Amino acid sequence: MKNIAKILGLITVLILAGCAHETPGKRPVQELFDEATVYATAGRIEKATDAFMLVRTYYPEHDLAKKALLKTADLYFDKEKYGSAIPDYNEFRTLYPTDPKAGYALYRIGMCHSRQIPSCDRDQTQTRLAIHTFKTFQRLYPNSVYIDDSIQTLTEARKVLARHDLAIGKFYLKNKNYEAACRRFQDIKKEYPGLGLDDEISRLIEQSCNRR
Repeated sequence: MKNIAKILGLITVLILAGCAHETPGKRPVQELFDEATVYATAGRIEKATDAFMLVRTYYPEHDLAKKALLKTADLYFDKEKYGSAIPDYNEFRTLYPTDPKAGYALYRIGMCHSRQIPSCDRDQTQTRLAIHTFKTFQRLYPNSVYIDDSIQTLTEARKVLARHDLAIGKFYLKNKNYEAACRRFQDIKKEYPGLGLDDEISRLIEQSCNRR
């Protein structure tokens, strides 16, 4: 409770300080950024994102504008608002492609998609986007500190997609469409080796391809 009171007190001070200026655009950039950070710490996401936007609007060339954009994306990510985080991470990569944080932004985009991966019996759009993003990340940033985590997360996404395709193949097999089942299982064996599914796939290939 004491920490919350301190945070709210600091917010009040910042707001009162801001009121002493005629327009938000005339407030110092550091003051705006600090205010946004305080709002973010207090969990007031709308206030925080609005304040970070003021930094970007009135000081677009300032280094804190760049930080404000990434802070906004991270704030959305932490609040599991992945659909809002992705555009900001993408904008950061577009505006600052050579920045050391550009790789981090791409990694976070992949994480946004992976956090939205459904069960294997549902639409796999997010799974495919996660796989594509992490493959791109690993190609562009092979020395990133996030590379190991991206490899592990990519593997898990590929497992989900493999099981999704397996379910389709099993549906064909169950309905005695052996030709379609055989092709599906052969494609899976070629596309998804080394995921711990090899024995099951080989068994299903034998069941379907030998009965065509």
